[in-house]
Amino acid sequence: MLKTSEEKAFAVTAAFEGGQGYQNLTGNFDGQGLSFGFLQWNFGRGTLQPLLVEMQKQGPKSFEKHFTRVVAGRTVNLAPTIIGVCRMSPEEAVKWCAERQDSGGRFTKAYSHWVAAFRDLGADPGFQAIQRQFARPYMDGAKRYMAKYGFRTERALVLLFDIVVQMGSVTAQSQKRFYGAIADSAHEQDRLVALARAVGPQAGPWEADVLSRKLCIARGYGVVHGRPYNLMNDFGVDDGPVR
Repeated sequence: MLKTSEEKAFAVTAAFEGGQGYQNLTGNFDGQGLSFGFLQWNFGRGTLQPLLVEMQKQGPKSFEKHFTRVVAGRTVNLAPTIIGVCRMSPEEAVKWCAERQDSGGRFTKAYSHWVAAFRDLGADPGFQAIQRQFARPYMDGAKRYMAKYGFRTERALVLLFDIVVQMGSVTAQSQKRFYGAIADSAHEQDRLVALARAVGPQAGPWEADVLSRKLCIARGYGVVHGRPYNLMNDFGVDDGPVR
């Protein structure tokens, strides 16, 4: 079982983002080219490139090993190619990815070696450490919101981390909705539900999806992307203090 509240927050958001944690990999279904890792950093927004470059810098031999694959019967070092993609503009990188995927955003059979390379990279402890390093600003943001809104529990940290990852921030309009929905004496769990409902409209057409995810955390249970979750049983998330 996960020990710290930060570990639990990482695990919950990773599950909602794809279910394979550090090896989460999705294609161009959302126009971002390729999304990877437990926070789904991607080429389209330029968030994945720094992680790949950092891994190549910290462990060039490991990086090359993961991106050395058998392609059409030949062993090929793909590392220079992927670093080259990292140096493209985000628009060019998305186009590069799209050219290797089908209309459903999946790498075609001819390019399946890229899936194997990224999955292999995601299992590397060194790259997992880099993912945690690049997740730190999101966690710092969540902790600032904890202090701002006077939250104290582990569940609150998990919710606020997920909000910062998925929404970027709590907008002024969402904050107004939140304050308008709570009483000064409201129990923290009630305030978490109110915050979950308050940020939902930020997602526009995806409000229902965001709301199901945020309410699942706030309540401790729910269905996200068709899968039922119980945060205590699945991740050890409780209403105790952050630890």
